[in-house]
Amino acid sequence: MRASKSVYLYGPDTLAREKRFRTLVPKGRIYYLFETSWGEILEEVRYPSLFSGGMAGVRILSPAEERVSKKDRGLVEEVISFGVVISSEYPEKSELKNLVKNLPCSVEYYRALYERERASLVREELAKAGKEISRDALIYMVKTVGDDTLALWGEITKLKHHPSRRIELEHVEQLVPPLREYPVWELEVALANRDYPKAWEVLEDLRQRGQSPQMITGSLNYMVGRICRRDLSEELFALDWRVKMGYSAWDAIHLAVLRIMEICRP
Repeated sequence: MRASKSVYLYGPDTLAREKRFRTLVPKGRIYYLFETSWGEILEEVRYPSLFSGGMAGVRILSPAEERVSKKDRGLVEEVISFGVVISSEYPEKSELKNLVKNLPCSVEYYRALYERERASLVREELAKAGKEISRDALIYMVKTVGDDTLALWGEITKLKHHPSRRIELEHVEQLVPPLREYPVWELEVALANRDYPKAWEVLEDLRQRGQSPQMITGSLNYMVGRICRRDLSEELFALDWRVKMGYSAWDAIHLAVLRIMEICRP
């Protein structure tokens, strides 16, 4: 058994935490706890052929998964002994955090950025792309996206590709959907409740608000993994295939959601 030191990353600054996670974890060694148990992760990291050469990473995507049962404690302790990186958004008082601090594991907290810090991030990143942003546009963007820095980074990337050198309020209103008002995760809630009329309503609302089809696609497998405990990577591969065959991105997403509803029916 290895005596490597694990790292536990947590806190609401999703962007900083994700960047740190990526610097520590080699490509291809990331496990998602919403679809994988601690026991399955342990089986993966036990073998040097799969694990040698660097740390593995566990990304926890569901707060409920941090409730470590008594039978899981030994599994978690052994996973930690192999030197993994664990990343979670869960609040400070979590059972997993309380467990790992008594193990050979360093703990790093990433607080939420203040509004002025998020505004500075937007200005600085746009400046790197040779762009500036008006005060009204900046205020609207920061308040609309909220404190999810990973989502904010995605919106900054969109604006970097805007043809105008100066970003005005009208540009941001067109490109940046009000994520806090109607987040993508409303779709997850509707699917989890098997409320399919609501799911269609949310999907159409997201389309009209200018939400990126790619972001919806990237969220679907995560949602289904939590709701149905199924890996629908093949369905999402079919979605990509439909787009290549000439379907619009939104038509392909509608077909994928129909298939997900069929598979996840109780």
